[in-house]
Amino acid sequence: MAVVTSQAAAVFSLVNEVFNRSINLIVAELRLQLNARTQLKNLQRTLMRTHSLLEEAKARRMNDKSLVLWLMELKEWAYDADDILDEYEAAAIRLKVTHSTFKRLIAHVIINAPLAHKVADIRNRLKEITLERELNLGALEGSQPLDATKRGVTTSLLTESCLSKKVADITGTMDPYVLEELTEDDSWSLIESHSFREGSCSGTDPRMEEIGRKIAKKIGGLPYGATAMGRYLRSKHGESSWREVSEAETWEMSSSASDVLSALQRSYDNLPPQTKLCFAYCALFPKGYRFRKDTLIQMWIAQSLVQSTESKRSEDMAEECFDDLVCRFFFRYSWGDYVMHDSVHDLAQRVSLDDHLRVGDDSPLHISKPIRHLSWCSESTTNLPVLEDNNTLRSLRTLLFLGQSEFRSYRLLNTMFMVLSGIRVLDFSNCAIRKLPSSVGNLKHLRCLGLSHTRIQRLPESVTRLCLLQTLQLEGCEQCRLPRSMSRLVKLRQLRANPEVVADIANIGRLIELQELKAYNVDKKKGHGIAELSAMNQLRGDLSIRNLQNVEKRRESRKARLDGKQKLELLELRWADGRGDGECDQDMEVLEGLRPHPNLRELSIKCYGGTSSPRWMTEDQYLPNMETIRLHSCARLTELPCLGRLHLLRCLHIDGMTQVRQINLQFYGTGEVTGFPLLELLNIRRMPRLEEWSEPRRNCCYFPRLRKLLIEDCPRLRSLPSLPPTLEELGISRTGLLDLPGFHGCGDVTTNASFSSLHVSECRRLRSLTEGLLQHRLIALKTAAFTDCDSLGSLPEEGFRTAVSLESLIMTNCPLPCGFLLPSSLKNLKLQPCLHRNNNNEEDSLSACFRNLTSLSFLDIKDCPNLLSFPPRPLCQLSALEHLSLVNCQRLQSIGFQALAALKSLTIENCPLLTMSDSSVEVHNSSGRGLGFNIPRWMRRRTGDDDLMLRHRVQNDSFLEGLLQHLAFLRLLKICQCPQLVTFTDEEEEKWRNLTSLQILHIVDCPNLEVLPANLQSLCSLSTLYIARCPGIRAFPPRGVGMSLAHLVIHECPRLSQRCHPRGGEDWPLIANVRSIRLHP
Repeated sequence: MAVVTSQAAAVFSLVNEVFNRSINLIVAELRLQLNARTQLKNLQRTLMRTHSLLEEAKARRMNDKSLVLWLMELKEWAYDADDILDEYEAAAIRLKVTHSTFKRLIAHVIINAPLAHKVADIRNRLKEITLERELNLGALEGSQPLDATKRGVTTSLLTESCLSKKVADITGTMDPYVLEELTEDDSWSLIESHSFREGSCSGTDPRMEEIGRKIAKKIGGLPYGATAMGRYLRSKHGESSWREVSEAETWEMSSSASDVLSALQRSYDNLPPQTKLCFAYCALFPKGYRFRKDTLIQMWIAQSLVQSTESKRSEDMAEECFDDLVCRFFFRYSWGDYVMHDSVHDLAQRVSLDDHLRVGDDSPLHISKPIRHLSWCSESTTNLPVLEDNNTLRSLRTLLFLGQSEFRSYRLLNTMFMVLSGIRVLDFSNCAIRKLPSSVGNLKHLRCLGLSHTRIQRLPESVTRLCLLQTLQLEGCEQCRLPRSMSRLVKLRQLRANPEVVADIANIGRLIELQELKAYNVDKKKGHGIAELSAMNQLRGDLSIRNLQNVEKRRESRKARLDGKQKLELLELRWADGRGDGECDQDMEVLEGLRPHPNLRELSIKCYGGTSSPRWMTEDQYLPNMETIRLHSCARLTELPCLGRLHLLRCLHIDGMTQVRQINLQFYGTGEVTGFPLLELLNIRRMPRLEEWSEPRRNCCYFPRLRKLLIEDCPRLRSLPSLPPTLEELGISRTGLLDLPGFHGCGDVTTNASFSSLHVSECRRLRSLTEGLLQHRLIALKTAAFTDCDSLGSLPEEGFRTAVSLESLIMTNCPLPCGFLLPSSLKNLKLQPCLHRNNNNEEDSLSACFRNLTSLSFLDIKDCPNLLSFPPRPLCQLSALEHLSLVNCQRLQSIGFQALAALKSLTIENCPLLTMSDSSVEVHNSSGRGLGFNIPRWMRRRTGDDDLMLRHRVQNDSFLEGLLQHLAFLRLLKICQCPQLVTFTDEEEEKWRNLTSLQILHIVDCPNLEVLPANLQSLCSLSTLYIARCPGIRAFPPRGVGMSLAHLVIHECPRLSQRCHPRGGEDWPLIANVRSIRLHP
């Protein structure tokens, strides 16, 4: 019964939308059809007569078949009436784009007469339908209003809380309590509380709880579903009854489904009529299908399920419907997309009208009745010929191909396009289509065409005959060329295609309803001037206007009317790079004429050649909402614009201002007490002549909220002004700084609780860190890095000991002084080289640095030529060390590992004299001769997630035998850069069997290796094998690989790749069981 009521509501909404469209068309486009004007007004009055009748029918119980049949007949009339209104709209558009007055007059006469007859016929048909029902209207008088409590369970507080958000938002009387999606535990608690009178079963029968939790998982977080299921299970006694419910493949035929759907139905009944229609349309999606919000909204608009109002666009209305469905748990957000729970999907199928059909692999192929909306979800192509049935296609208004990646039949496409006369939405996204037939131009009602991620290289010119087309989706078709007459599609609202292709559309200014234009290339050719943008006031989001050197005067640039585009949020103005001074004389006038709307939030100006900034850029009255400004390669500007007056500015990027020598007080704002009051990020790059940055006046406050300052490629800049105490991150690269700045408003020694990150690189004049920042107690500092600061000679006496939160320190070519102190909070330390080059006692100095580093987990030491041992002192204070890397320590002879209980990763490279400490076990080869590489006992007893990187260059590579014997704990093993490794000895081959825990094996850059381990199949845990740049490997071992191997990558191993090719490769049978194989010869 509720289904029929829902159908009545849906039909009424559909007829109401047709009624509204008829009014708009009479007032606007259809004035050209003078003979049809009277007919359309009569049609309007007839539709108004049905309004009261449908309103009454919608609110009553309708259980007689005659009323249901009458609604179906009225629905068919509404579809046909909508088609006629579409024809009038299309005719009006065709007349509008016809430039010849004579042709327009002839077309007006030819088109007008048949359409006038169609309007008269459809009005008479509706009159007959209405009179027929009025004769039997008495049957409704005895009906009683529907009782909502008889259709399902009583409304619970839980369900009502889900429905109350919108009311609370509108009235403002209370803060809404919105339930998020329930966890599995929460769902079980609800089921438990409603299914047992005692309120809990967990203490008496854990088996019932286990089954109940399985049911809760199947509910999927729906609060009303959990409540209804609990009430249903109250009548089910015993473990077997509950298990039957939990193991059911679908609940569609059970009474439990009835309760769940009743709860959902009650929520659905509270939806506005047009939202009900929008939700029912989603029955076309298969269960679990992930859909995009913007795509679904465009489909709704194309089907006229939502309409614009005087104050809101169709997109705004559709977005409100979508958000309402999300708020009521009909849609659930999932990784950037949306999905419907299975129970919600069941409801969509239940309430959708009889003209929705979804065809899957298990669906019947015979379509016995006219279908308006069809989705093809079958992966098989063998059943597609059923779409050649003219009766099936002629009535379709929606055709979606979902999951049909192999569909490519040009012949079938042509057949379909010849018959799909009423189609509104057509989506071939992700299909293998290479070419569209020109017959696509026959789809005169088409509003939404999806061709994303197809193989189409060019659209036929006939696409421009689709004069009602609103949405064209070509995402992922980067090389697809558009028709030359794209400007004929004057109803186009969304064009999702390669921005570089769209930017060159001729006469694009005719697309006045277009809402997105990522880029536009200005040219002097006809139809490509900047004046094309004049009437495109529906543009929103981002817009990049390029090649502005082709605009010569301020009067011409004003024709773009950027100040009238109030929906734009980001604007980029770009000139060509590399122009001479004589080619930039008009840039200043042109930029003055490009003043944007005050609503603009982000502005980017690139390659501007003027010598001064426009007035509108520096005045808050012109850019009151500006949050981000980017000035890039404005090479002729001699001083920075006065931007401190922009009170909402949060991010400022200045790059490539090659003529600026000074940042003076005018930059902060003339006469301003507070300059840049909300600025949080300041990024200054590539200013080679910048020498001075003026200190702000003492009585003024500048950058009071600055959090991040980045200075890069300013080689002449010797000093920075004092920094605000709010600063959190400072990055300085390739400058001429002599000292680091301090914080303004602070004494010599004070505590800063905000500053957390410091990165200094390639500041080769930086002499000392004893002044400026590091004289303060930086208790929030977590990361510090100094790279290639050759002149750095002194650091604070206390080192970083006062930085009690410091976790990461990198010193690259900035050697630490002797006895430099580090805080115990340090977790990551990288030293390259360790100490000053003239320091011969590196061991004692390192011992002092490592004192109390009880939290250190990553240690990377590189290029320490005087380091003999690491270190000679006991390592008990490095008890948390997990990852150790020793590289290019030419004289390093020993490492003590006895205290490294937490070590998980070891990398040793180019340490030719290295042996382990006395506690290690020496490994010998078959001749009994020592190999100079010892295996410590800690390696033999390690268990857990451990890995080992072998980059040890030795003359005799049979040390692998010892490694393989003692490293049974390993899960990751990388053998890299071993040019001496050719084959594996018999002993080594046997020891590969010991690696029972190995999961990942890399063999990389072993150019002379000829064979792989023969016992690869015995590595029972191996899941990933990566072989790269080993050209000598000839084949896989005869016994192949183990069944556990899931991922195999072979890179730059031509002979091995050839043998493993799936088409005729000799080794393919040995690896065919691997799930993922990638070959890169």
